[in-house]
Amino acid sequence: MSESLKELLSESSILAQAKSLGLIIAYVAFAGANLFLQVPISVLGVLSNNEQQFDAIAPYPTEKILQDFTLAGFQVDKIIVIEQSLQK
Repeated sequence: MSESLKELLSESSILAQAKSLGLIIAYVAFAGANLFLQVPISVLGVLSNNEQQFDAIAPYPTEKILQDFTLAGFQVDKIIVIEQSLQK
């Protein structure tokens, strides 16, 4: 192999590692932005409303949820199983 080909191959492996590192950094930044920026802003929006505004909102009809929203995943009847001995 020629010397320039060896250099090119070593540079391409460095670039591949840098690309992976860049994707990891982007993932961490995106997750951090969701956790530390978007969630607190949403919470502040809810906390800034008073209780009268929430009371004025009509609840969404239960029978229209399946028609109007996408429900991903599978339906579970019970999340936590409570044994009879624990209920006493």
